[in-house]
Amino acid sequence: MEAPLGQAALSFYYDSLKVYQPPQSLAELLSWTKQHPGRFTFPKPPEFLGMSFLKYALIILKENQPDDIKNKLYQAATAESVAQI
Repeated sequence: MEAPLGQAALSFYYDSLKVYQPPQSLAELLSWTKQHPGRFTFPKPPEFLGMSFLKYALIILKENQPDDIKNKLYQAATAESVAQI
């Protein structure tokens, strides 16, 4: 769901009978998805929420990268930027 004034938030749901300790960060989610292939889903881009999740994930998971790499996440994708990121 999207909040008014452009402040969007993503909510994640899980089945507590199947997942006893859900990931608490994107780094944990990345690790969890590698351990449980095919168990995590999100809307397929270019759907808005799917794109929003991917943009958020790239920004958070790449936050230790040099500024020139991080800044490319806010620009239109090119073959060069995709290869770098």
